[in-house]
Amino acid sequence: MRNQILAASVARLLPRGSELTEVAVMWQRHRYMFPFGAFAALIVGSGAGLVGFSLSSSVGLAAAAAAVAATATTEYRVLAWTTDRLHLLRGSRFRRAAVEYLEALPDRTPVELVGNQFVITEWRVGDHRFTVPKSSESAMTRIATGRAAE
Repeated sequence: MRNQILAASVARLLPRGSELTEVAVMWQRHRYMFPFGAFAALIVGSGAGLVGFSLSSSVGLAAAAAAVAATATTEYRVLAWTTDRLHLLRGSRFRRAAVEYLEALPDRTPVELVGNQFVITEWRVGDHRFTVPKSSESAMTRIATGRAAE
C-alpha cells in the first residue's frame, strides 16, 4: 500500500511521456547534522534545567530537540527509474511520498551499492551517497541491475 502511494505521488510529478518502472526512497544527512543536533540539545536541555525541569525531563527534552534537528537537516529523496532515464524528486519528511520534482539525472549515472547494515543500505547515485531503508533495497537493486543491462 505504501509503495502504491509513493508510486502515485511520483507519477504525478514526472514529466509527460515518462512511464514509471521502479521507485525507491532514500535520504542524505547534512554534513552539519551532528553539530546542529548537539547545539539544539544543549540549548533546550540547558533552558529546561534553568526553568526548573527535573534532570530526567531536561534530558528527555534535549533528546527530542536533537531528534527534531536531525529530521530538519536530513534531505529526503525519491529515485524514480522510468522508461527514458532516472529522475530525482524531493521526498516528504513525514510520509512516504514525493513532493517536488528536482531533476532528470544524466544518462549512465552510476547506481551502486557501497555499504550494507542491518536495517539500511548505502548507495552511491552519481556523485552522492544516500542511505536507503531495507524496504527500498530491492527496488534499488532492480534499478542498478536493470540499468546496467541497458
